[in-house]
Amino acid sequence: WPLPWPSGSEIMTDRQLLPLLNQYCFRCHSSVRYHVFQKKAVIGSKAKILARVGSGNMPQDRVLDTSTRERILALIKQLQ
Repeated sequence: WPLPWPSGSEIMTDRQLLPLLNQYCFRCHSSVRYHVFQKKAVIGSKAKILARVGSGNMPQDRVLDTSTRERILALIKQLQ
């Protein structure tokens, strides 16, 4: 499958968000519901991501510190 997030992307949001998605979401969301490396799928799941991460229900295997959670939420909101 093609790389949906362009390598060398100049879009700052993408460059900041991808490492966070890789660290906190990839383990489960490479095969469950959507793949975090498919930008369209992440955009299509924005409302669910915001709700689940914002509520503290995601990621399920760890507790995010407040600054990391807020950073992920802010970057997801900016995603286009």
